[in-house]
Amino acid sequence: MPFLSKLAENKTKLILALLCIFTVVSVYFGFRSAITAHDTALLAELTEDTQEENDYIYIHIKGAVKNTGLYRLPRASRVNDAIEAAGGFTDDAASDMVNLAAFLEDGSEIIIPSYSDNINDARININTAGKEQLMKLDGIGEGLAERIIEYREKNGAFLSSEEIKKVSGISDSKYETISDKIKVG
Repeated sequence: MPFLSKLAENKTKLILALLCIFTVVSVYFGFRSAITAHDTALLAELTEDTQEENDYIYIHIKGAVKNTGLYRLPRASRVNDAIEAAGGFTDDAASDMVNLAAFLEDGSEIIIPSYSDNINDARININTAGKEQLMKLDGIGEGLAERIIEYREKNGAFLSSEEIKKVSGISDSKYETISDKIKVG
């Protein structure tokens, strides 16, 4: 009989130990699922905010527009949308020099040229210069001058002088050589 009483005593301890383990595991997984649910809700909220922010771009427009400044526009916006957001062209804007259909990129700087730009400025306007004028720039030969004009005719006016680097043959070093001798408006 002492064996049965010892077995009964151990059985009670075993049941208590199993109940304790079950309780600890239940509490652990209960908290874990509660934390996971909270984290999932928080992640969904952050993802929604990030997605909304990714639907927009920021651009800086200046020059011959009524209200220069920083604008938040929908991602698929074009230059025309930026001009409208800035209140439209000023009276002296060289609107025929601007490609209104060009898509905008986040962080773009758009400079709208005007006809009343300073005539004492000796820099060459890459939006209006002919082949001979472009060839006066260091390192710009006939072929490169023609590619600059072709690019301008195909894509519209350069929105910044740095955009000239998109022309085949204008490297960063070549741009550095001519950057202080060119302008866009």
